[in-house]
Amino acid sequence: MKAITLAMTLAVLALPAAAGSQTLATMTTGAVSSDGEGGLFVLAGTDVSRFGLHSRFALAADLDMGMQLAFDRLDERSFFGGGIDVKYRLPFAAADLPIDIALDAGVGILESDEIRRLFLEMGCIVSGVVQSSDRRILEPYAGVYVMTARRDWKDDCGLDDRICWEGTRSDTDAVLRGGLRVHVTDDFRVLVEMNVNGKTMFGAGVNLVF
Repeated sequence: MKAITLAMTLAVLALPAAAGSQTLATMTTGAVSSDGEGGLFVLAGTDVSRFGLHSRFALAADLDMGMQLAFDRLDERSFFGGGIDVKYRLPFAAADLPIDIALDAGVGILESDEIRRLFLEMGCIVSGVVQSSDRRILEPYAGVYVMTARRDWKDDCGLDDRICWEGTRSDTDAVLRGGLRVHVTDDFRVLVEMNVNGKTMFGAGVNLVF
């Protein structure tokens, strides 16, 4: 019953999905990270793919920080960049339904030879802990973000270069991310994740606890 209630809570959180721009990946839950963890992730969708490195470190009992480096392929262009975020877990817990709720804020940048993409995001992550039939620990999570993305051409646009001028813009939209973290061992976790914001991406990652 707890697992069903948790799944319904995450489904309700997922409802406000809309089109927009995204950066990197979540690859974390609402719980605070251990003293240190890190690994690899990959995401892919129609005309877009991304892979990179990610790590998280505890800053306090209810606060942690994440860092990511990524290679991104979008619209036949290659981008490279990184991101950083800070996550604060709200002091909320129900004895009969262990749920973590966290606020998350981050910035990121991805660059190609021609274009720079800047991102600023704020959102909320909800996650919980359930056990599978073989007593393996599962952590489903879902997050809704408000993200502002700006795309700039790195060289000045010519007066008659319509494609260049149309390519410089800022958008603010909602982004939905949801996933599942599976504890394979105490120090090794596998994640699967979906990102929705106009371009749907599916991905996976691995985490090693330091």
